[in-house]
Amino acid sequence: MSFDEKNEMSLYLKNLERKRKLMKNVEYNDVFSVTVGKK
Repeated sequence: MSFDEKNEMSLYLKNLERKRKLMKNVEYNDVFSVTVGKK
């Protein structure tokens, strides 16, 4: 793999990780608002 390819990969993985964290936050917020709404 060339340097550029490695760079692309790490950027891609970083974005993936960021998206995963965002998704987790969204899921958590959904669950939170649902549980609060039920009370």
